[in-house]
Amino acid sequence: MMKRVILRKLTADDITAADLDGDGELNSTDITLLKRYILKKITKFPVEELNPAITPTPTQEPTPTPTETNEEVFAFKIKIDDKDLTYSFPIESSQTEYNIVVDWGDGIISEITDYSAREHEYGEEGIYTIKVLSFDNMPHVPA
Repeated sequence: MMKRVILRKLTADDITAADLDGDGELNSTDITLLKRYILKKITKFPVEELNPAITPTPTQEPTPTPTETNEEVFAFKIKIDDKDLTYSFPIESSQTEYNIVVDWGDGIISEITDYSAREHEYGEEGIYTIKVLSFDNMPHVPA
C-alpha cells in the first residue's frame, strides 16, 4: 500500500503511520525501512528514536488493513463475507517460486509456494488477521 501511495495509485489522507523515518514524507526510504524491519535487519524505526512516544500505528481502514502485533511478523486484517469465503494472497502470477509461511487467522498455517497456492478457504464469514510468518523473497504486490 505504501508503494501505491508513492506511485499515486492510492491516496492517503494521513501518512503518519507510514512515515517511518519521521521526515514528514512517504517515499522509498520508508519502504526500505519497512523491508529491513520485516527481514529483522532493524528492530525499530528512526521515527521511534526521534520521539520514543511515537509508535507508527495504522490510521485508515482500507482492506486489507495493516495491524500491529507484539510478534515480529507482518500482519493485516481482511473481511470475509458469506458471498465469497475464499481469500487470495496478493502476489503476482509468475514463474517465481515463493516460500511464504502464512497464518490465515483461523487456526490454519500453510505455505504458499507458487501463485496457484495463494488461495485460502475460510469456514465462515468474519474479520481475520493474516500473519506472514516467514518468506524467502519479497513478493511484489499487484497494483
